[in-house]
Amino acid sequence: MQFAKSPAVNAQAVRHSQAETGVRSWVRLLAAPALLAAALAALVGGHAGLGKPGDGVAGVAGEPRAGVFLVARPQMPDPRFARSVILLVEHGPDGSAGLIVNRRSDWSVGELLTELGPSAQRYPLWFGGPVAPYLASFLVQTDEPLPRTVPVLEGLRYGADRETLRGLMERGYDPARLHVFLGYAGWGPAQLDAELLNGDWLLLPATVEEVMAPDGLWERLIEQREPSGMLVRRALSGPGTGQIVNF
Repeated sequence: MQFAKSPAVNAQAVRHSQAETGVRSWVRLLAAPALLAAALAALVGGHAGLGKPGDGVAGVAGEPRAGVFLVARPQMPDPRFARSVILLVEHGPDGSAGLIVNRRSDWSVGELLTELGPSAQRYPLWFGGPVAPYLASFLVQTDEPLPRTVPVLEGLRYGADRETLRGLMERGYDPARLHVFLGYAGWGPAQLDAELLNGDWLLLPATVEEVMAPDGLWERLIEQREPSGMLVRRALSGPGTGQIVNF
C-alpha cells in the first residue's frame, strides 16, 4: 500500500519529518503556527469532497467521500492498518485523507504538545495514521460553527488550528467529545479507489457516536458486514492486536 502526502501538507515539511527521528523531534515542528495554518487553509480551501451536514452517506456500494468510514477488511495486506477504522475527512481529485479513529496512544496530549498548556494533560492522544506523524489535528463533537474548522458529519467538525484547539481545552471541553490526533492516512489520486476495488476496505456510513466512542468498533462493523463471524475470529489471531499504541 502506498501513501502520498495530503494536499493539506507541504512537501518540505514531509521531507523534514523524514529527516527527524523520535516523537519529540516531530513535536518540535508543531510549534510552527505556519505549518498548522497551511494545513487547515489547504483543507478548507479545497474541500470539494466534504459532505455537508445532513447529506446522505455512502454505503458499501457507494463512493468514498468525507464523512464515511473506511473499515479494514480482515485480509488487509498492510499491518499498519490491521483492524483500523478510518474516518475520511477529505476526498477529491487530488487524493484522500482520513484519521484512524480507533487507535488511542498511551500518551496524553499535554505530554507531547506542551505548548498547549496544562489543560492538555487530561486529553488522550490518538494515532491518526502513518503520514506526517508530527502534524496535529482534531475532531470535536459540537453543533457550534467553530472558526477554522470544517464539518465532516452533522455534529462533528475537523480542524488543525492550534489556537482553536487550545481554546477548546481551556474551556474544559469533555475529552469524550474532543479527540486529538498525530498523523493521518493519505492517498494520492485514484489510490484509494484502487484499494477499494482490491477489496482492502469496506466503505460504510459513519456516526458521531461511533467516531467518539470507538472501543470494539472494528469488530462490530465487521460482524455486521462480513458474511460470517468466523472472519472476525480468524482476524483476531492475526497482526495488529490491541488498540493502545505507542508512538
